[in-house]
Amino acid sequence: MANHLLDNKMPAKTGWMDWDQFLQRWGFKESAAALIDASGPMNIFLAQIIHVANPFLRLIWAGGQWETLAEMLEDQQQSKDFVAYLRSKENA
Repeated sequence: MANHLLDNKMPAKTGWMDWDQFLQRWGFKESAAALIDASGPMNIFLAQIIHVANPFLRLIWAGGQWETLAEMLEDQQQSKDFVAYLRSKENA
């Protein structure tokens, strides 16, 4: 199954590179990919928690990255694409 985000014709979604760098820096890249992948429908619940906690999360990391994460988690296809993006060889 070819993933449209993995070919070089289409760049990654806005904010995904920020999350990739953040997760890579802290050593959570594969753990995050596994968690998002395994959570399935629970990702919508996680997104709602992020929306509610957003004012507090912005104290940790401002710039819209939390909204990007929440939006990605709300959409099952985007979640799958993001996991594939995190696990892609050219992104490793």
